Amino acid sequence: ILFIGLMSDLKNLSAVFRLILISLVSIIYLSQTNIYILDFNFETINDLLDSNIFIAILFTTICLIILINGYNFIDGVHGLVILHTIFSIVLFYYFIFFILDQKIALDTFLILIPILIILLIQNIRKNLFLGDSGSYLLASIVGLMIINQTIIKDYSFPYVYACILIYPAFEVFFSIIRKLYFKKNPLNPDRRHLHQLLKNYLENKKKINSDLASIFSGLIINIFVFIFGLISIQFYNFKYILICNIFIFGFIFKIFYFWLFKKN
Repeated sequence: ILFIGLMSDLKNLSAVFRLILISLVSIIYLSQTNIYILDFNFETINDLLDSNIFIAILFTTICLIILINGYNFIDGVHGLVILHTIFSIVLFYYFIFFILDQKIALDTFLILIPILIILLIQNIRKNLFLGDSGSYLLASIVGLMIINQTIIKDYSFPYVYACILIYPAFEVFFSIIRKLYFKKNPLNPDRRHLHQLLKNYLENKKKINSDLASIFSGLIINIFVFIFGLISIQFYNFKYILICNIFIFGFIFKIFYFWLFKKN
């Protein structure tokens, strides 16, 4: 996935070609490692996935593709993607250690946090940029971290993890619908994402300089997403509440988006 992103950065690969490559790599990896989502906390769906592994692999691939593209979509202001990755890992391990009381050794994902903090500082200072390769890599890391947890039967809480990763995933769905509504190619990039509208609002209406507006927009969004994830985790045993939370997030996202769209 990193290599596909690197080729995109260097050769400007088309979105369709990247989508095909990511899909193929994901399907091959998941089928060879036997790591895929099987638990939905609904018996009928679980039986379907258990009896047809290809559907499980296909669904997991779609989830990875959505997350990877979501990270690519939100990579538009300084620090947004890296801070979201840090917060996602923190929420994930808070849930594992303190809520589920699962005693597991520190692994690669948790050890990544100090590295990500260094990258965050350099990204805010504009000494480095993620590009497609960086956003693809971070999305893959977070996605595999979650998928590896869902295959552990006693610790599979898919709707908790969905709430943790709802922001980049919803950005994908909302952007596709928005572009189709305006009769544009949903695969083509634009500058009408939530973080960009918020940056423009802070810069033009609040008279904050461009660099600070970029940093503040990423920080504001991530703080809201972190609080939302933290609240959702408290209801980890109530799947219907968590499903409602996902719809509530979408509702708040759309209200905030259209308010910013009007202000811009």
